[in-house]
Amino acid sequence: MNNEKKTELITFHLDVEKKVLLDAVAAQQDRDRSFILSAALDFYLEHWLQETDYIQKALTRAQVEGDAGLAPPEEVRAAFDAWCR
Repeated sequence: MNNEKKTELITFHLDVEKKVLLDAVAAQQDRDRSFILSAALDFYLEHWLQETDYIQKALTRAQVEGDAGLAPPEEVRAAFDAWCR
């Protein structure tokens, strides 16, 4: 049985500085660009999914608990303003 994942070619624009850094990382790890880009995308997607899962759980909890545990908008605004100073 073939366990290889199907792949598809995609292209995108990358500024020159990032390409130079990408090539340096690939050379340092003795890997090709595709490997490094795939690993970086895996990392990004994993963290994005974790973050959206966390947000969804918080929204669900807020719906169940009502306003309990949520700061009123004025308190959030005051904390944000204090943080920005």
